[in-house]
Amino acid sequence: MAARRVSATARHLAGKGRSSTADPLELEREGASFDPSVLAAMLAGGADKLALTRALNLQMSRDPALGVSVNRHGMSRAEERERSAIAVRRFVELWREDESAEVRRAREFAFALAWPSAHGRVSNHLDLFLPTLRALASDEQQARWLPAAEAFRMLGCFACTELGHGSFVRGLETTATFIPASAGKPSCFEVHTPTATAQKCWIGTGAQLATHAAVFAQLVAPAARGPSERRSAAAASHGSGQLRRWGIVVLLVQLRDTTTGRLLPGVSTRDLGPKMGRNGLDNGLMAFSHVPRGSAPLAALGTPPPGAGETAVLDYPLHLARLVPQLGLSLCLLPAAESVQRLCGQAAAATRHGRVDVLKRAHCVSAAAKAEATWLAKAGIEACRQACGGFGYSSLSGLPGLSDDFAVMPTWEGDNHLMALQGSRLLLQGAQLCMTGSAAEDLPEEVRFLAEEPAQAIDQEHPSDSPGSAAGARQAALFRQVLSAAAAAAAVSADSESPGGGAG
Repeated sequence: MAARRVSATARHLAGKGRSSTADPLELEREGASFDPSVLAAMLAGGADKLALTRALNLQMSRDPALGVSVNRHGMSRAEERERSAIAVRRFVELWREDESAEVRRAREFAFALAWPSAHGRVSNHLDLFLPTLRALASDEQQARWLPAAEAFRMLGCFACTELGHGSFVRGLETTATFIPASAGKPSCFEVHTPTATAQKCWIGTGAQLATHAAVFAQLVAPAARGPSERRSAAAASHGSGQLRRWGIVVLLVQLRDTTTGRLLPGVSTRDLGPKMGRNGLDNGLMAFSHVPRGSAPLAALGTPPPGAGETAVLDYPLHLARLVPQLGLSLCLLPAAESVQRLCGQAAAATRHGRVDVLKRAHCVSAAAKAEATWLAKAGIEACRQACGGFGYSSLSGLPGLSDDFAVMPTWEGDNHLMALQGSRLLLQGAQLCMTGSAAEDLPEEVRFLAEEPAQAIDQEHPSDSPGSAAGARQAALFRQVLSAAAAAAAVSADSESPGGGAG
């Protein structure tokens, strides 16, 4: 590697390479012990996908409406919000013209990396609202709403988090009261925010752009069944003691007129104000005042340069020790993310057929992966910022903004500490099965290593002809593997849920 770098530097100094203003990173790449283009193609999923990504990046950089090349440093929040709205409109125009799902996925990914703040106004629709419709809506509801949603004729948001109830879904206060048909009026569900803490909070695109919302609420309906329901219709509409809560439901609620953008009667929203980052995304506070909703719920839920005589910064062992691990972690996290995506896809398919076992596994694995990956990402960004010295503190380096954009990751969509505990459940269940003598093939796929690796490690560390001592050593090794998870589970109730997470 050193010889190739020296050769590249010699060519550069001899005038056979780049000019004296050549990018030091390019010189480092030329001196690599591998072909960077091969690695790039591998990470992109193939040469064709790499070419597509590069073409989309070039298109974005030359499209002024997308604003990717605009200097956003120093913009006011209002200016960034306006520019991001223009970028979203242009993104949607290009999205509609894309000829395949593959191009659309690549476009969204490129947009997310180029401008996370503006992408947030798209991802709430594509990655939260649309999957909710596809997973929970009936065939009739999907036929009615999906075409418009997929074509961006409506822009959806995900209204779960409340001011007083972050990710504690069972404690949500927003109500959806069933109003039986009476006096010629059809039955409906009335969505209402009964208290200040019941306001939907941190709802991405909820403050300005979203026209519809997938609203999570407590279903309130008459407790009686059969003929007596007709007798309790009046009681239901007046909130008497004849009503009871039946659990959480998800309803599609229209927020704004799709033509004028004006809020509909009974719906109120306001912006949550400045944030550490992602100020181009309109996170909002949302309330409903007895808003009638005619359709049935979507679903009911359970719960300096080289060669100049100076040593390049990247050649210092201290910097290599700080930065190379971050590259290695990135290479490890990519296939891990793909594995989690595959498992979630399997869970969705199994759930459609009435199986929830894969869903439970996917929940534990994705929860643990979310916690570990976001902690590593946040720490990695800070490590890179510090490695830049004083210039890393400048917004022009791009790292403070990136750090601000990712600061929310360990807390939104579930506090990382609780997500790690959720992941530990599968690990502890696997350990318990191992301790009772279960074979590796009887364990969930994700924890089979508990039955395989300890035995191999113990056979090497504690060789013994005594079956009893070998078994005891295996159990001791297994216990050491799950000790940290067990300690965490003992410190926090397995049923603990966060009242403050869930920014979206």
